[in-house]
Amino acid sequence: RRLAGRTLLTWPKLSGWVLVIITVGLTSVGALQRYPLPVPFIGQLLFQFGSVAPLLAFSCACIAWYRDRSNPRLLTLRLGIGAFTVFMMLGVGSSRRYLAGALAVVPVSLYWIWLRYRSTPVTLCWIAAGVLIGLPVIKGYSAVRHTVRTEGGGSARAMALLREMPSRIVSGGSSEGFMGQDSVRLRVEPFFTAKYILANPIPRTFWPEKPVSLGIRLPEAAKLHKQGIQANLGVNVSGQCFYDGGRWIHLLYGLIWGAFLRYYDELLVRQAGNPLLIGGLVAMAPQIIGFPRGGLETMGLQVFLGFIAVVLTNLIAKLVFGVGERYPRTDHIDDYPSMRSQADLARWLQG
Repeated sequence: RRLAGRTLLTWPKLSGWVLVIITVGLTSVGALQRYPLPVPFIGQLLFQFGSVAPLLAFSCACIAWYRDRSNPRLLTLRLGIGAFTVFMMLGVGSSRRYLAGALAVVPVSLYWIWLRYRSTPVTLCWIAAGVLIGLPVIKGYSAVRHTVRTEGGGSARAMALLREMPSRIVSGGSSEGFMGQDSVRLRVEPFFTAKYILANPIPRTFWPEKPVSLGIRLPEAAKLHKQGIQANLGVNVSGQCFYDGGRWIHLLYGLIWGAFLRYYDELLVRQAGNPLLIGGLVAMAPQIIGFPRGGLETMGLQVFLGFIAVVLTNLIAKLVFGVGERYPRTDHIDDYPSMRSQADLARWLQG
């Protein structure tokens, strides 16, 4: 809590044309998922950030439009980047987490800049409406995500999915994978999750034996390959922690994740309305929700990528545009004021 009160206090001007340029820049990074740079290490990093950047860009576009809802150009920007984000998330892979992130951008963004100041019944009604709209889409995607096979890469896959999904949504889709799955025995490998996350940026051409995700190895351990089944499986949080070293790892990982989530939550409370922080939350949220399904190493990597993307975007934008916003240092305040309205936040920033 104190760390959040003294870090990430300076930002570029996150409004007007500066926010629009940042949004377009993030969208360009997202395009690198389709056109990766053939540069070792740099290409690997940009490819990884390419799965996060569209979500940050869409969040920034939503907030820019909300602040000036009468501006048709901002509405066009929001709709265009929204369509681009959904298209990109469908082409990344078969995971539902990426599509869930794209669907969560609008409700999460609106919550932090508008809905959190409304009464609890109003907030719950809007959340229920979001779930009722989003769940059929996810179920429809679940019904086709493993059946669509294309030879044209991510773009062709996205187009095929967009053609197939409407009929599957209408028919009720599939709840496959929402509940528990099978089990398998594996030998413990201490700190596997940490080693996988730290090793991921290193190109496999430089380190052919670098760690492979547990989800890729599980089908072979379960002898599914003998049945001709190709899948990426996962273990839940308890199983992953035990695989990483036993019972005490549960405590260690629990402390790490709990501290990180509390830190980020405190950043959002202190800087409500910050488009980049909200975009980072959207990028992280589907991965965190997916922790029970597993695997922790893959989703944990995506969570940290979301946070790193926010920090790097902030640093680069400040170098280009300078510091435009300064939040007050609050690590010395024992009783942080409750922000129940946007007027409260404005008075706090002025004081």
